[in-house]
Amino acid sequence: MVKKNVDFSSLVKGATELLHRLCVTDYQIEQILLLWQKIDVFMKEKDLDEYTEEVQQRFLNSQDKTIRKKSHIANYLLDFKETGYFKLRPGTSKFSLTGEIGDVILDFSAFRLSHNISEGEVKRHKAYLIIFGNFLISKGIQDLKSIQPIVFIDFVKYISSFPANLKMKICTAVKVFFRFLLEIGMINKNYAYVLPKFNVVKQARLPSVYSPAEIELITAQIDRGNPVGKRNYAMFLLASRLGLRDSDICHLKKEHLFWEEEKIIFYQKKTGVKVELPLLADVGNSIIDYYKYARPKTDNAFVFLRQNAPYEEFKHGCLSSLVSKYIAKAGLNKSERSSGPHSLRHSLATNLLEQDVPLPVISGILGHKNSASTMYYLRVDKRSLSHCALEVPTVSPLVYERKVYE
Repeated sequence: MVKKNVDFSSLVKGATELLHRLCVTDYQIEQILLLWQKIDVFMKEKDLDEYTEEVQQRFLNSQDKTIRKKSHIANYLLDFKETGYFKLRPGTSKFSLTGEIGDVILDFSAFRLSHNISEGEVKRHKAYLIIFGNFLISKGIQDLKSIQPIVFIDFVKYISSFPANLKMKICTAVKVFFRFLLEIGMINKNYAYVLPKFNVVKQARLPSVYSPAEIELITAQIDRGNPVGKRNYAMFLLASRLGLRDSDICHLKKEHLFWEEEKIIFYQKKTGVKVELPLLADVGNSIIDYYKYARPKTDNAFVFLRQNAPYEEFKHGCLSSLVSKYIAKAGLNKSERSSGPHSLRHSLATNLLEQDVPLPVISGILGHKNSASTMYYLRVDKRSLSHCALEVPTVSPLVYERKVYE
């Protein structure tokens, strides 16, 4: 872990080294460093020594909109300062390896795809192996046959600042890769066994829940006097009133809206399960209001579109910043709660449980394949849990007088 009082230049140096270990392209690193250099100039002008959250906010407030949009790059430094690691924003470019190592990784990926391993899983393993391959290249190792046990030990040190679950995934990918190399005869002995096993204990997290009153307060923050507000209001209601996932809202099409039957019928993006929900009056009215007065005039089949040309549909994750913004405007404490769109889904399920709606009905609304998934929300239904409480048995006074055990 990085020391919290480290000077800014050392902080940038350590964070830059991590970017290289994560295989970020030279161009991307150059762009990130440009922003960090601006922060450095700002701190020197203000005679500031330590980079803190307050300093970061002061810097962003002093910049134009273009820089403020890159706040996640500034936040990398805070995360690195606290933990010695930061998670890259999705879509950040990575190196694609060349040479023998890169070719073998590509062959391994193709082999896994041909054996019905999901494309997502193959991509993740490829990303982990690129980190390993980049490490080998940095050590001047080009021949996979020449790898000795000490290389794997050094690699563990190389990724030592990574979170435990990520280290576990990377080491697992490398082990699988070297078993493949042994099977095809590319190596004579597999030394990857020296890679450690990481015991990651994943604690069950309680779902983040907002009360009905808080949901109403958040909803009231949406300004429906402009086209963007009308669109956001309709999307927000679909999440809070019907529990739709972010991905399903983004991929909602006109053909999914059955106005005469007052229903929304679609197949969930995540599970493929068919869901049939009532088109509630306030939800339907918000969509109509959006169509009549805000939606761009286009033949695009998706319901919700970006407000500026070329009027494209939203990608997965479209609601994250939207929901977080309105929760912040409502002034609610979110330090121990998620402020993403899934919290609205959690809130709906929990509030339905508190209204004594049967579990199978809630499962149907959320599109769960079975009620076991819905039981996840039972842990925050305090009223129902209170009925399960057992009385504490009376303890004999002799226990306190230590006479029971004598």
